[in-house]
Amino acid sequence: MRNARVFILVLLSLFLLTGCGAQEDLQNGHRAGEVNSFPMVVTDDLGREVEIVKAPERIVSLAPAATEILFSLDLDGLLVGVTDYCDYPLEAKNKEKIGDFLNPNLEKILSMEPDLILAAGGVQEGIVNQLDNLGEIVVVLDPQNLGEVMEDILLVGKITARMEEALRVTGDMEARIQRVKDVTGNLSEDEIVDTFVVLWIEGASIYTAGGGSFISHLVELAGGCNIADTGTGDYFQYSLENLLEEDPEAIINIALGYDGEDLGKMEGWEKLRAVQNGRIHTVDDNDLLTLPGPRLIEGLELLSQFLHPEYFLP
Repeated sequence: MRNARVFILVLLSLFLLTGCGAQEDLQNGHRAGEVNSFPMVVTDDLGREVEIVKAPERIVSLAPAATEILFSLDLDGLLVGVTDYCDYPLEAKNKEKIGDFLNPNLEKILSMEPDLILAAGGVQEGIVNQLDNLGEIVVVLDPQNLGEVMEDILLVGKITARMEEALRVTGDMEARIQRVKDVTGNLSEDEIVDTFVVLWIEGASIYTAGGGSFISHLVELAGGCNIADTGTGDYFQYSLENLLEEDPEAIINIALGYDGEDLGKMEGWEKLRAVQNGRIHTVDDNDLLTLPGPRLIEGLELLSQFLHPEYFLP
């Protein structure tokens, strides 16, 4: 069940780019204290034009990342429904459930009489079309890079009349990203850490993140180099032969049910530098690296501490 959750979240992950210094562009036209005028028409991440008639009073979230954005903007009081996967912050668990991420209950959603529904792209586009045809107000958040994550936070702030809070959250994210970049952007080539990411494990098969994935770019931003960045696709099976050949200096593990000791005991892994030097780093909360929301910055900071403890204190 939990491995299925990781797989689903990875499928929805961003293709996160390292160009994070665009906060000035993100906030262009957005300023603290600006007046929200309703009705308004906004364009969501699928390019759909959505009319927001009034400031919402009853919001349903169909995605964990959207739920975290709402809580970060102090909108939890308006949140009337979430998915079974929406478990952060802890208060989200107390919200009424509308089903799982892949198959939200349409009748349950409608019974809540929402005036705003936040959804994800990809696998949720079917339910989005159904809700749209029924006249529901649905905004899709489907960011493709880090800048778009912050744009989505600003978008939610705009349509909920919480722009000041949205500017605060995105401003904090940008400042923390810049603090990491100030260090990792000045590393020598020899200081860049060859890194392998373990996403999930099925039997003897190991799945990792390719160079086009957002996790790979987080690793790069944290001062690492993803050894699987030449692989086909963004998430794929990685052979033991390739792993031994590349011999990473560090391993980032987000596979549920496996810790560093478990990985070190896998066939052939005892030959790896990362295992011999005790540099397998397990991320207990994999949402920090797989969920396109405000906590991505915590994941970045954690990676920077793992890869460069000489520069970043825990």
